[in-house]
Amino acid sequence: MIAGRATYEAAGHWGDKNPWGIPVFVVTHRPGEQPPGDDFTFVGSLAEAIDRAKAAAGDKQVHVMGGADLIRQAWRPAWSTNSSSSGCASPGSRPSSTTAWRSDWRACRDGGVVMPRLIYSALASADGYVEDAGGGFDWAAPDEEVLRFVNDLERPVGTYLYGRRMYQTMLYWESADSLPGQPSAVRDFTELWRAADKIVFSRTLESVPSARTRLERDFDPGMIAKLKSAADLDMTVGGADLAGQAMAAGLVDELQLLLVPAIVGGGKPALPSGVRFGLELLDTHRFGNGTVYLRYRLPRPAGSP
Repeated sequence: MIAGRATYEAAGHWGDKNPWGIPVFVVTHRPGEQPPGDDFTFVGSLAEAIDRAKAAAGDKQVHVMGGADLIRQAWRPAWSTNSSSSGCASPGSRPSSTTAWRSDWRACRDGGVVMPRLIYSALASADGYVEDAGGGFDWAAPDEEVLRFVNDLERPVGTYLYGRRMYQTMLYWESADSLPGQPSAVRDFTELWRAADKIVFSRTLESVPSARTRLERDFDPGMIAKLKSAADLDMTVGGADLAGQAMAAGLVDELQLLLVPAIVGGGKPALPSGVRFGLELLDTHRFGNGTVYLRYRLPRPAGSP
């Protein structure tokens, strides 16, 4: 059996006793913190959990217990056991690159297994700012544990929507892996970013130097709605101003916040002003450096399916 860290912790009334009497592999970004009790094992990724669970199960089935993010990952074509009629990759196959992974994800989406989302994600201070009053954000730099987690969030993303400032900030990732000595998590994120399409909304930029990027002068909610309905992969919107327009238009499905343990006292807010929603908490995660991940679902606009 495979479970996420939050599911394991939510079932703390088990104590040290495994009620099923079978190996349970708990996926966590802190695998060194081995849980108590027989037949519980912490592992660092879903891939490792599946490998070890299959080896332990032999010819028996492997069950993914939850939570929701883990189940969604398990549906992805790299691990799919769906029949070929769904369009997903064959059981146990693993795409050799980000491009191949996304190609299989498109096939899986066409089979009706998953539907794309528009996500607003931000790395912010504990008091809710993505930049301090001086425009700095070095205090928000993720460590390797957080960046590995972010990479997993980014894998199903096929299109980034940016305003000018956010795009110019993210341009670093067009060539980040060319710097010597970069850790594997940095190289992984660089590949993910370069493999995705980018749409930049700006009235002042004359050109966009990165690959797979197009320039639009105005943010048109109707155009974004059409892109979203036709999308093969998830989309993200970057920057509070652009996200505010997308939220107001009822286009954003999820809000993903990574709050770092710092108070900066002012600056650029992570969340847009003038937009008010009730949110449904879907998931949380706490990191060793004090960063906290919060994932929320936004309400569907009236008349949506």
